[in-house]
Amino acid sequence: KRIPIITKDNPDNDYGEMTCQDNTNATTITTKDVPVDVADFLTGEVNGVTFDGINSALLVAKAGKYRVSLTGSAKAAVAAKDFTFGVGIGSSLNAKAQVRRHFVDNTTDRPFAWSGVLSLAAADALTVMVANNTDTENVTILDASLALNRIGD
Repeated sequence: KRIPIITKDNPDNDYGEMTCQDNTNATTITTKDVPVDVADFLTGEVNGVTFDGINSALLVAKAGKYRVSLTGSAKAAVAAKDFTFGVGIGSSLNAKAQVRRHFVDNTTDRPFAWSGVLSLAAADALTVMVANNTDTENVTILDASLALNRIGD
């Protein structure tokens, strides 16, 4: 089976992106190991996918398989912390769509990235989520992009 080529001229190609740039707002962590949604995203290019600015989410209109990518950088409030970054669907961090990073210090920006294919249902809401795996210290997502495009049924 061939993967369709995404073009602006084909209305059947659903895609969406949300980004945050030069963010300085920390994401509040209240419970160890419990993922929370990251706020402060703005809409990027969208077609057949809706951006929800109140919840910093991408809303899928059509069910199917989607190629999803999450990239970004973050800074911990305190040194020697482990964080998990990933894609949330609804209010849960997707078990297949996450990456864990160790922050040696709180002065260096640490990159994170994940990409893969997810089966999504119509009306699924995708968010960026983070969990502190060490304690309840906060983290700041400095720059990030969550992008998806529908590649099949």
